[in-house]
Amino acid sequence: MTVGVMVEGEVEGEAGRLSATRRGSRWCSRLRFRPPVAEGGISALRTTGRPSMDEQLRRFPHHRLDAYLFSLEVAKQAKDLSDKVPRGYRTVADQLLRAGTSTVLLIAEGANRYTAGHKRQRFMEARGECGKVAAAAELLTRLGLVPVEDAARLQAVAGRVAAMLTGLIKRHS
Repeated sequence: MTVGVMVEGEVEGEAGRLSATRRGSRWCSRLRFRPPVAEGGISALRTTGRPSMDEQLRRFPHHRLDAYLFSLEVAKQAKDLSDKVPRGYRTVADQLLRAGTSTVLLIAEGANRYTAGHKRQRFMEARGECGKVAAAAELLTRLGLVPVEDAARLQAVAGRVAAMLTGLIKRHS
């Protein structure tokens, strides 16, 4: 059995501060985690691991949609794929990139609209842009300009976003 020795004081580390104090005949130790700080000095997490009330109020409705989170991945993969396209075919790569970013922005716009009709319209436009991403990836593959695996991965994620958007469209019909 190992017996530890407690020393009164504080130890500062990357994760936070460990303090040991003595209350009467008992030792009390407390580890306080320092939350990670994002750029601009705003704390990203509280010590409980949940966002604070202010952080919850600052979130927009589109942050709660899985379709939005997956569409961010579509935009990233579209950017990566468009970077691999050679110089003579940049128009297709530009359309791929534009469609990927439009998907993200239309989902965010639709989620932040008030009426069901406006939401549905933006989600339908986003679904169309998702189809354009998949078609552009397929075209670049058929022309032999990008690796088949990268295009297939992008098409799979775009298909999943399109399916989620279909559900959102039905919900607001």
